[in-house]
Amino acid sequence: GCEVSLWLGEQFAADLSLAFKKLEVKTVSSNKILGLLGQEFAMPQLGHQFSEDLWDLHGAIVLIVSHSGGTFSPLAVSNLLQSFTKQIFVVTSEWDTQIGKQLRHLDAGFCRSRVFSTEIGMHPAEPCSISVAATHQILTQIFEHIAATLTAEGSLRRASGSVVGLGDLSELEKCNQLNIEALEEIVGTDRNGVAISAAETEAELRKKGALWAQHVLESPRAWILCALYILGTVISQSPPVTSGVKRLGLDEKHPSVIYVALLFDALIYLFLPQICILWIRLVQRRPLLHRMAGRTVVIGDCPWVAQCTEAFLSKVMACSYSIASLTVFSGNPADHLVHRMTHRVVRGTLLACGRPDGRLSALTTAENAVCLSVNQASSIQSLGATCESLTIGHNPYKLPLTAHAVFLKGARPDYLCERLLSTTCPQQMENKECDLEAPPMSPARSNIPTPSSKARS
Repeated sequence: GCEVSLWLGEQFAADLSLAFKKLEVKTVSSNKILGLLGQEFAMPQLGHQFSEDLWDLHGAIVLIVSHSGGTFSPLAVSNLLQSFTKQIFVVTSEWDTQIGKQLRHLDAGFCRSRVFSTEIGMHPAEPCSISVAATHQILTQIFEHIAATLTAEGSLRRASGSVVGLGDLSELEKCNQLNIEALEEIVGTDRNGVAISAAETEAELRKKGALWAQHVLESPRAWILCALYILGTVISQSPPVTSGVKRLGLDEKHPSVIYVALLFDALIYLFLPQICILWIRLVQRRPLLHRMAGRTVVIGDCPWVAQCTEAFLSKVMACSYSIASLTVFSGNPADHLVHRMTHRVVRGTLLACGRPDGRLSALTTAENAVCLSVNQASSIQSLGATCESLTIGHNPYKLPLTAHAVFLKGARPDYLCERLLSTTCPQQMENKECDLEAPPMSPARSNIPTPSSKARS
């Protein structure tokens, strides 16, 4: 695939490789395959571990991910790779797409269909949002089916190097089903399309989004206020300071005072944009010391989430007027977010970061790395102000240096490590710091069995 489809495929391949150690799973952009194998003069893929003779694609199982099913490069690759292998499948939005038509000409073989459909239909004018969620869901189901098939027989399990047991697979399927209930709380609508009036998470997310929208909209509002002020004072020929001096008769007693008044009026005109922005922030009770310039949003999360969110937000804002534009970046807080973005942190930078649930033993170290990155970015100050950071996750504890935190509700039962943490440190469950004589047992150091970190969740 390419772009968001490729990023979803990369996560799927990573999960598959972790669960089945002996399977050779590769991901590559369809543009790279087309440039290297589909041209009369091959285009070398510099900087990538992919060349004509490096991968043997004969007989390989190929999964093409394309929401539209008609993107140029995946469509061309679906035809190109038929000379290497007949085991080609596609994940797309519906059954009848251009790639589906290409693959239906192949012999059915052991399968009745080569198309995995998300069944959400075409969304030609929509930046990737619902299509990303649907594609991720169907890839999860494909992963479960592969895992169920390979773990059913001992010979297949040994040949694939499976580290996934039936218990892991059962737990994954349970989380997959219960996740629907958790999503209803996030989107504020149940699975039947009926609005949920008491969806606290949805209300909190919209509240934070509305606050950040005020940051972006302050520039056009300040421009409107400046225009009204200038039009009013110029047309009426009554700048406020000069008019006040004349009404008080100070210009008759001290003629030189009129020049001082004109100077103050000139200074008001000169700094009018800043004055209007400060006035708007005072009225809305927002931070006063944020930079008075275009806003920058930085998204931190695991690669596919951060990249897909960046693509969505940047495309949504692509048609905005320059005065209400937004710059969007993304990074992995457990990897390169600090190196790529912290030197760009200024007053008013908006940092949204997904936070793993460190109450699970498999995610404790990941949460620590994310919290360290967020704290480092939030500690960079100028004039006593820093970036405005927001964390989103299940762990109900707000980092001291962050401005906002949204806690997602879960639908699954607590694992044993979560229950142990809630009994040894109940303060953390109430968004308070633990204050015990002996530190609570960390899930990462306990010997309590917890869900395998290899399972896809």
